[in-house]
Amino acid sequence: MQARISKLGPSMAWVLVVVCSVLLVSYGGAIVAAPVTIPLLFLAARSSSSNGLRVWAGVVVALTIAEAAWAVTYLTLGEARPTIWLLPTLAAAAGGIAYVRLSRPAIA
Repeated sequence: MQARISKLGPSMAWVLVVVCSVLLVSYGGAIVAAPVTIPLLFLAARSSSSNGLRVWAGVVVALTIAEAAWAVTYLTLGEARPTIWLLPTLAAAAGGIAYVRLSRPAIA
């Protein structure tokens, strides 16, 4: 039995990346939507053959993870230095590495 691979159409993938980018520059929209948007961006990257979309989605994923990590750090530890900038930086780096490893296009 073959594994079923979900795919987004090219136009839907671009719309998703644009919407996630708008959420990222809004006041807290990316933080609230991160549990939904990050997996969807991975799906969009895996289903797209466009390098531009994959790079843009990767940047949005890393920045969304950094913003969410900043919010969690701020709510739990306040503005304690260096954790207020160190934890989001490490989370963004880990998210970027995971994105590069896991978002490779699926082999049809």
